[in-house]
Amino acid sequence: MYKFNESKIEIKKGAKNKDDYIILLNNIQIKDKVLFEKILLNVSDEQEAKNFITKFAKFKHIKFIKDRIETKSLNSQISDVYQYSLDVEIKDELKPFLFISILRCDIDNICYPPPFNNGCVRIFVQILLIFSCKFEWGFYKDEKKHQNDIVNFVYDSGFSLSREEFKNIYSRYFEEYNE
Repeated sequence: MYKFNESKIEIKKGAKNKDDYIILLNNIQIKDKVLFEKILLNVSDEQEAKNFITKFAKFKHIKFIKDRIETKSLNSQISDVYQYSLDVEIKDELKPFLFISILRCDIDNICYPPPFNNGCVRIFVQILLIFSCKFEWGFYKDEKKHQNDIVNFVYDSGFSLSREEFKNIYSRYFEEYNE
């Protein structure tokens, strides 16, 4: 059990393959849509959004490469993710969702491994799209159109955007922000 103030997070065995795991927030399995809602609700300004993305990208067991994001099976290093999320300088309300986001990245790489699938690129781009729509960062062509329904747009993008579109958005982020 991992605690962040009132939030209690559990990790349990998943069913997709031998390394898969699921995340429970206060005894309820956290699905992408709920994660997106929580992130959107708890990020109040553009600087917090940039900080969240930066802290996600800087976690030591995640490696941003031009065409993919690699994780080193965080399942055995969840305590490292937890400690990082506790210690990182972001507001307390966002810490559990940074923790969950990093783990979701790993889960996607386990279940949908790159380079043939999007893996972590999908979840990272979806989080990026939350902020891009909210703060008009320009990562998606019609983001202004979706400002009144960001969560549903971002969730649906997981099914409607092609693998190539995800990779293009990620490549643009990588080229503009990767050091």
